[in-house]
Amino acid sequence: MTECAWTDGESEFTFEEVMKDVRSYDGSVFIGADSQLHSSRRIFTRVICLYNEERKKGGRYYYQRISLSGPEFNNLMTQLSEETDKALELAMSIQEYNPHVKIEIHLDCSPAESGHQSSRYADMLQGWVTSLGFDCKIKPDGWAACSVADRHSK
Repeated sequence: MTECAWTDGESEFTFEEVMKDVRSYDGSVFIGADSQLHSSRRIFTRVICLYNEERKKGGRYYYQRISLSGPEFNNLMTQLSEETDKALELAMSIQEYNPHVKIEIHLDCSPAESGHQSSRYADMLQGWVTSLGFDCKIKPDGWAACSVADRHSK
């Protein structure tokens, strides 16, 4: 696995530096992950979005791209499971630094009733996330994965 530093698009940060920002932020933390196939490698992007829903103003995010190779990611279920695992891993790491922060995980899958390919895995993935104590949103409400992470995985 090849990992890069966290970035806000302008500067690079260590995870510890991002955690200092999370600790001092007055708002919620939204986690998302998405991936795209690039040649023979799959690029997974994880995002940490900081946003105060009550003020509905401002916000910022950090992202990290992780490159993995392997044919197992050609399977949609494996790909979505890996994206979910990366989001959960990140959420649990954030909780270690700040056990009181409110974290919501966003997944890039469609609702079960939508009929899209990813929709058949929606209940399973949401159940996985909520069983670990996190709030979970999917399309169209899972903006951290569907918009922010998607943008940086391409």
